[in-house]
This record gives sequence, structure tokens and C-alpha cells, in this order.
Amino acid sequence: MTNQPINESLLRFIHEQTGRGVAYEQEPIPLLGGIDATTYKFRLRGMEPMVLRLLGSDRSAEEVKRLQIHSQALIHSNIKAPKVYWVGEDKSVLGGVVAIMKFFPDPLLAEQPDDIQLKILGKSHAEMHNTSTSKIINSLKEQGLNEKDFMASLLIPTILDSAQIDHPWLRNVLNWLQNNLPIASTHASINHGDYHPKNIMYASGHITGIIDWNFSIGDPAFDVGHTITLIMDIIPNISNDYTLEIASKNN
Repeated sequence: MTNQPINESLLRFIHEQTGRGVAYEQEPIPLLGGIDATTYKFRLRGMEPMVLRLLGSDRSAEEVKRLQIHSQALIHSNIKAPKVYWVGEDKSVLGGVVAIMKFFPDPLLAEQPDDIQLKILGKSHAEMHNTSTSKIINSLKEQGLNEKDFMASLLIPTILDSAQIDHPWLRNVLNWLQNNLPIASTHASINHGDYHPKNIMYASGHITGIIDWNFSIGDPAFDVGHTITLIMDIIPNISNDYTLEIASKNN
């Protein structure tokens, strides 16, 4: 879909959601990044900038509905997730299911010196993992979600089953993982699922936004391990320094 149909269809969609006339102050422009979705920044007259997150035609409406519920629960627990204003379940409108979200304008943590990145990344990750999950879990259930929609102990086996279908040559590895999952952790925490400096906005010594959530509630070791794997190639010696920062905040 070219930009012009997106521009027109997006205005119609927001008009239907708000019941009022809307016009662009800034038309949608593509944003870099995003493996599983196409994202655009735009601004409507009289409103703050927003992000259109457009998922592929193979993605389900349930995904964007869960995204909106997850976001609301995180924000109520003072986690700086982006507010999801509206979700669109009709794939015929924009070519896939969509979420219209808050845009965080501040620079990425990745633009800071390496030592600042490590310090902020480790400290904030530990604080996230030490945040009580009881309020979030209750909120998610009140919004109609089941534990299979957010508990890692129920999500990960399903993900591994799907991976066996998509990557049959990894069957032995995936079987081993399924048989050795550390899913009985006594400390279930908020897991971001993609936590690295390019998903964190940072300004004036504070984190101002955290984007691209693959949210779950589960063992924090899974979240930390995933972060180390993601950023080892970005910042040399990240595994040692980041792990020390995490450990210092949990002692």
C-alpha cells in the first residue's frame, strides 16, 4: 500500500473512532525499525504526534486488542509504555490490523555514551523486574484476558511448538528447550521481551518512554538473557558490565 491510500484510509479510520472531522498537520512518514510491523509517525491538527503501527495481513485482531490492554495495565503501574488510543481489527481498511499509539519524541538511549547506556539499561531493567505484578495481573484479568495471554509459563511452550513447525531442522534443540524450561520461578516479573537501548527513550537523566513491547509475566532471567543476546554485538563487553549493573540493583 502506498502512502496516499494510507493517508486517506487512516483519516477515515480515526474519524470513525472519534466521530469528528480530522485533518493532518503532518502526514504519515515511515519510521525506521520494526521487524514485525510497519510504523508511521503522523500528527493531526490540534493533537500530539502519534504512531500508526500496521501489522501484516497474517496477524490477528486479538493481537492488537491484547496490545491495548497490556499497555493500559503497564501505564497504570507507572511503566512508561505508549498509550494505545485506538485499534483497528478490520484488515481491509489499511491492509492489516492496526494500533494508533502515543509517539515518544525524546532521543533513544542508544545515542548516549556506552557507559550511560549500560548504567541506565541495567538499573531500569532491575526496577522493572522488581515492580509488583499483582496489580497488573488483576487488571489484565478484569479486562477479559486469560493467563495464557500473558503468563510466560503458558506462552513459551506454545511458541516453541510453533517454532518446531516453522524450523523443523531445529527439532532437537527445541525439544531440549521444552524439556528444560525454567518456568517454575518463584519471582514472576514484568518481562519486556525486547529490552535494549533502541527501544528506550531517554532525556534529562530519565527514561521517558519504552516501546516495542513483547510483554509477558515470567522469570526475569529470561528477559535479562534475551537483552544480553540482543546487544552483545552493539556494545563490546556488554554481557559483563550489564550483568554487574543488574546484580547491583538486585542486592
